[in-house]
Amino acid sequence: MEYYLKTREECRQIVENSEAFYVTETVVEGCKVELYDYRLASINDFEQVTVTIEEDGKKLSFYHTELINGKMIGEMTEDEIEKLGFDFFESIKTI
Repeated sequence: MEYYLKTREECRQIVENSEAFYVTETVVEGCKVELYDYRLASINDFEQVTVTIEEDGKKLSFYHTELINGKMIGEMTEDEIEKLGFDFFESIKTI
């Protein structure tokens, strides 16, 4: 495997084009040091897909990743959602 160390300019471009990467500057024994690093992703870094359930003009929205009986709402079929009923979803509304 071949390794390649990025140049300072390449690192700066990465930082400028991504919120996940950052640079900190410090002085160590009189020398300016730049440390290029990254942060772990948070839920806000990802698109929040929602599922909307409607009945009689009322709308409820849920994140597609919310679990009901071990299954994500976003993976449930329309029949599964209908069997649980609008009242059930209204009682657990989170967003």
